[in-house]
Amino acid sequence: MPIFSGKEKERKIRVLTQQLENLKRQNQALTEQIRKYEGRFDDVKEMQAIIERLKNENQNLVNKLEKFVIERQQMKETIENLKKDLIMKREQIEMKTFAINSENVDVVISKGITINGGINSKKNVIIEEKARINGDIKASGDVTIGNEVYIKGFVEGNSIKIGDGVTVEDSVRGKGKVEIGAGCTLKLVMGEGDLNIGNSTELLKAVGGRVTLGNGVTVKDGIEYSDAMKIGSNVTIHGEIRTKP
Repeated sequence: MPIFSGKEKERKIRVLTQQLENLKRQNQALTEQIRKYEGRFDDVKEMQAIIERLKNENQNLVNKLEKFVIERQQMKETIENLKKDLIMKREQIEMKTFAINSENVDVVISKGITINGGINSKKNVIIEEKARINGDIKASGDVTIGNEVYIKGFVEGNSIKIGDGVTVEDSVRGKGKVEIGAGCTLKLVMGEGDLNIGNSTELLKAVGGRVTLGNGVTVKDGIEYSDAMKIGSNVTIHGEIRTKP
C-alpha cells in the first residue's frame, strides 16, 4: 500500500517545488548582495590607492617646498654677504681716498661732522668733538682731536693730542709728544717724544720715549719706552715691557 495518496504526493511535490524556488530566490538575492559587497570592497581599495597616491604627492610637494626654502635662505645669505663685501670695499676705498687735501691752511672739522674719506694736510688738523672721520688723518703739522670722535683709519702727525672717549681703529703715530685722553679705545700708539695715556683707556700697545699710564689703563700687547715709564694705579699690562734703543 503506498505511503502517500496521489493527491498528497502532488501536494508534497508542490511544497518542495515552492521551497526550491524560494531557495533559488534567496540564493539570487545573496549572490547580488555579494556582488554589491565586492563592488564596495573594490571601491575601498581604489580609495585607499588614491589616498596613498595623494599622500605621496603631498610629501613630494613638502620636500620641494623645504628645498625651495633652503635654497631661498642660501640665496638670501649670498646676497647679504655680497652686500657686506661691497660695503667693505667701498669703505676701504673711502678710507684710502683723501676727501680733503690741504697744502697751505689748517684743516678744521666742526663738531658732529662726518667725513667719508681721509684728511691729508701739510699744516695742522683739528677735529672737533663728536665728529666722525671714515678714513685716515695724515698731517705734517700737529693733530688735535676733540672728545668722542671716531676715526676709522690711522692718525699721523707731529704732536698729537686726543680728547676723551675717542676711538681710533688703526694706529696713532706722532713724531713729537702724544697725549691721549681718558676712556679712549686705541690700537698701536707710538710717540717719538713723551707718550701720556689718560685714565681708563684701552690700547693694544704703547711705544714712546717717556711713557706715562693713567689710572685704570689696559695695555694688551706690551710697552716699549726709551726714557722712563710711570704707571698709575689699577693698570693692567699684558705682554712684554721693555726698553727700546
